[in-house]
Amino acid sequence: MPAFRSIVILCTALLATLLMAAACETAPPVQEMSDARQAIAVAREAGAADLAAVELKAAEEFLQSAERKLNERNYPQARRDAMHAKIKALNAIQLSESGKENGTDRRVGCLVAARAAHGSRIRDHRTGGGLRGSKSLHDALTAC
Repeated sequence: MPAFRSIVILCTALLATLLMAAACETAPPVQEMSDARQAIAVAREAGAADLAAVELKAAEEFLQSAERKLNERNYPQARRDAMHAKIKALNAIQLSESGKENGTDRRVGCLVAARAAHGSRIRDHRTGGGLRGSKSLHDALTAC
């Protein structure tokens, strides 16, 4: 009988642990959403709208997606999108800060961000080369 009791206690503890883990995953991602919003606000203050527009726009789109998922009660996806928004915003901050240090203007910042985002070959229009690449590259540069 003591062995049976130990098994019941072990199973009960395992079930309680699983329920707690499931509850954590299904809780609204309040902290992640707040972190993403704050990171985007800091990116804007750092000049990301001019120096890292592609990354900032991506962060804002991930945040909007997270908000939609939150309203749909799809908390795991909302959490992932909020985390992606924060990462993109942090990248925008980094690009903005490096652009300020290097004296990068808005146009060059957009070219750098587009290169990083799309991995395409881009020739600077000031050298007479023009821009080459996919439509998505064109869209990324137009967003600047």
